[in-house]
Amino acid sequence: MGDIDAYTVRDLMLRLAASLETACPRVLVLDLTKVTFLAATAIHALDLFTEDAQARRTSVRIVAGPAGAARRSLLITGAFHSLVSFPSLQSARAA
Repeated sequence: MGDIDAYTVRDLMLRLAASLETACPRVLVLDLTKVTFLAATAIHALDLFTEDAQARRTSVRIVAGPAGAARRSLLITGAFHSLVSFPSLQSARAA
């Protein structure tokens, strides 16, 4: 997946918003385990997206993995506990 920073976060948010518009899922799982850099801007955008999704009755489950850049960024910024984060895709799907 690579970096999610100020230059790429808009594309990600547009794709996520489109998934809400077209499918309106009850659960949306976002796998960030292959992210090599997750900027604070991206975390803020994910937080806003999660709030919007919840208003539409969609639960967002973020897979940050047991280690890696996404998990570290979420922990450092304090967003790990405010965003629903899972260690694996399987645990996010099973929740």
